[in-house]
Amino acid sequence: MEHGEKREAVMHAAQELMGEHGFHGSPMALIAERAGVAAGTIYRFFDSKDTLIKEIYGSLEVQILAAVTQDYPTGSPVRERFLHTGRQLTRYFIGSPLQFRFLEQFHNYRTGWHPGATKSSTGRRETSSANSSRRPGISSSRRICRCRFCSL
Repeated sequence: MEHGEKREAVMHAAQELMGEHGFHGSPMALIAERAGVAAGTIYRFFDSKDTLIKEIYGSLEVQILAAVTQDYPTGSPVRERFLHTGRQLTRYFIGSPLQFRFLEQFHNYRTGWHPGATKSSTGRRETSSANSSRRPGISSSRRICRCRFCSL
């Protein structure tokens, strides 16, 4: 297996496992086993699991953007562009359930991996203010998430 193939195999195995078991239920050793590489090989490509997750997310963003912009009706009314975007997203996710499950885990901060979330004594995910970035017009008391990835 070549260098690029190993990296892609690791990313694909991580997407599968994280979609099935969540981010916390997918240790790097299990990802390596599923990818057919040694555990140390993963760290040649990715510094940490967080880095791997971010790389997968970035790759999916590019794929989704390509799917949405395919045959995009640039000069059409807003309604037609909106419907086109919805249709393209729906087609993409129906055809790519693995990617859908990964993104669901990424964006579901209550049960999935989320860099700013910590578990409270009630078992509910809460966000830490350590990664907080202020946005004008949104008070910090109204924000759901305070991590560096979201602005909810």
